Amino acid sequence: MKNARVALVLLVLITALVGSLAACTCGQSNTAKSHFDKGYKLAEHRFFDLAINEYTRSIEIDPEYVAAYHHRGNAYAEIGDYILASADYLNAMELDPEYAPVFASNCAVLNKLGDTDLAIKNCSRAIELDPQLSLAYLNRGNAFAYKGNYELAIADFDKAIEINPNYALAYHDRGVIYNYNGEHELAIADLNKCIELSPKYAMAYFHRADAFTQADQIEKAITDYEMVILLTNKMETPDMQWLNSRAYIEKAKLTNQISSE
Repeated sequence: MKNARVALVLLVLITALVGSLAACTCGQSNTAKSHFDKGYKLAEHRFFDLAINEYTRSIEIDPEYVAAYHHRGNAYAEIGDYILASADYLNAMELDPEYAPVFASNCAVLNKLGDTDLAIKNCSRAIELDPQLSLAYLNRGNAFAYKGNYELAIADFDKAIEINPNYALAYHDRGVIYNYNGEHELAIADLNKCIELSPKYAMAYFHRADAFTQADQIEKAITDYEMVILLTNKMETPDMQWLNSRAYIEKAKLTNQISSE
């Protein structure tokens, strides 16, 4: 019954959002831009499948619409379809070889696909095209981290933060590396900053919980795992479902640890 109610609420929200988008564009022709705008709004509300449909319609109308390929790739990446995401990014690159953001986006999905060398090349190209593109430093930092080059990773995260001092993801990713290197207090400080900037970012609470655990601050760790569960309970993407189940498991371990002491 509870799941049925949630499904009904989601259906009402989606219907209202699509209706409002239609109302906003009723005076416009059926243009590539109008479908792109609908897709962008849907993606903002995390309705990625619907956004993909709109971006696809935009591309059908204008096969050279670079931003539509880029944003459809982003939507595919959000639902975990990294191969289709990279294919869209490659199409965007072919249409505009000097569009730096798409190289940075492709770097991120190449990291997910395990091709860190090509990821680094893509992000380095993005940085050549736009030295102030913080996303490129962030994603290249992650590629270095996947390869075990933690000093280079931290240097790139530092640069991303220098360019954008409010870049929550850069604090998060640098905090994860600090925690992995045993620098738990630095990790907690970075993850605190990430959460201050992005209070609903579940992954930050998850990694801060681990840092608290390593620093023997068990009660704080349990509180963070509870926050992860709260934030991800209704999320349906595979990565968020995994995060939710891991938070339950880790919280249970720590609760049992306290009970047995």
